Amino acid sequence: MFRKKQGKSTGQLHQASRQVVMTCGFLVVLAFAGLLAHGQTPYEAAKGNITIALTGDSIISRPMSAYIEPEFMAMVEAIRSVDLAFTNLEIALQTVENLTPMVSDRESYMFAHPSIAKELAWAGFDVVSRANNHALDYGWEGMRATSRALDDAGVAHAGVGENLALAGEAVYVQTAVGRVGLISTASSFDTFHPARPQRADIRATPGLNPIRYHQTTTLPLAEFAALKKISRSLGRSDDDDDSFAFAGETFVLGDEVAVATSADPVDLQRIVASIDAAKRQADWVIVATHTHESGARRDLPADFLVEYAHAAIDAGADVFAGTGPHVLRGIEIYKGRPIFYSLGNFFFENETVRYRPAAEYRGVNLPVNSSTVDYYDYRQRTQGGYFTLDAWFWETVVALPRFETGVLREIRLLPVTLGYDTPRSRRGRPMLAGLELGRKIIDDLARLSAPFGTSIRFEDGVGVITMASGDS
Repeated sequence: MFRKKQGKSTGQLHQASRQVVMTCGFLVVLAFAGLLAHGQTPYEAAKGNITIALTGDSIISRPMSAYIEPEFMAMVEAIRSVDLAFTNLEIALQTVENLTPMVSDRESYMFAHPSIAKELAWAGFDVVSRANNHALDYGWEGMRATSRALDDAGVAHAGVGENLALAGEAVYVQTAVGRVGLISTASSFDTFHPARPQRADIRATPGLNPIRYHQTTTLPLAEFAALKKISRSLGRSDDDDDSFAFAGETFVLGDEVAVATSADPVDLQRIVASIDAAKRQADWVIVATHTHESGARRDLPADFLVEYAHAAIDAGADVFAGTGPHVLRGIEIYKGRPIFYSLGNFFFENETVRYRPAAEYRGVNLPVNSSTVDYYDYRQRTQGGYFTLDAWFWETVVALPRFETGVLREIRLLPVTLGYDTPRSRRGRPMLAGLELGRKIIDDLARLSAPFGTSIRFEDGVGVITMASGDS
């Protein structure tokens, strides 16, 4: 701002202002010219620096902006402070009067008020994945209502659409340090969930972006022969001596029982093409998948998930973020890029969803006039406590990978508790864990990551992965 001096007219002041601005502009041009002469560029994105916050499944049924605990606000500030923040939104955002459950025998329907989208923005989230098994709980209209709520809140989203092309394309977020693309996929869903291709003569089916897989089960001779006999008696088996198909699976003869999965080649090729296109349009690409399927244990990834993650990085993805099993899985550094096989839960407020459709009550043999509270009480008493008896569902991390000059330098892992063994009114909300629990969470994650060659140390209350020179 220019202060008026004694004895000068307004016209003279304006002329002096223009001269100062022109001089400053000329100096800026000279500075840029000096940078360019040394091979540098004024674009911030060209530096290849970015820090991302990655969180797991978010089933949010209560406003979060009311909370004031230091442990909560410190976590929120960590999310707000990065260049881009991501979560998997696993709940429909729709008003009660428009709720129409999709016809299904599923055990759990999720919805919350559309204002939750603005709560996500308040917490600092820039983009969410939508391809998951709750994307169509309330049908296509619920899917569309969720899109509108997120659009109104300014939160980008990917993974669902009016046809397969739209569901499978990347969404782009412009940050101060570059353009980021997100592709969202899911392997766990009901048969009516995947979007279908558009045709010229008939409309497509809306839905999610699928990554399907094939399963092959190896059986010893006795079990193999017995199952094949059953298959033949039902007229569902061919005469191959060493393999047969039954109930949607392939069975092969071997020495011991083993299960192997592989990514569907058609889906994988389509998604790889989307990654390649996104890489040509953005500075950074994140690929997210919602995958319940596991290896020998819930906290171990299935074979096809490892195959898919590697293929995504090979195609140009900078980060691979898995969600779905509701527990943490290991972290792999593959070709200098991080793979999070599962980020666990982030918000897990599935016990304060306001209403549930009749099918859920019928599924547990509760009377038709039962309340939602009755349903939650029954579910907690039965069904293994419905997650409430096992602490590992309520422990997670906020992952903060940091890249410098295009190279992954460090991943910081903030240990988070979701309030295991607290009342239903509090359980499911994330806060930074204390020192003792934080160490346990990081130690557990380190154990799961070790088979992938990833070392995690606990330092100043957080987990730290530092890249060795060979990792990049």
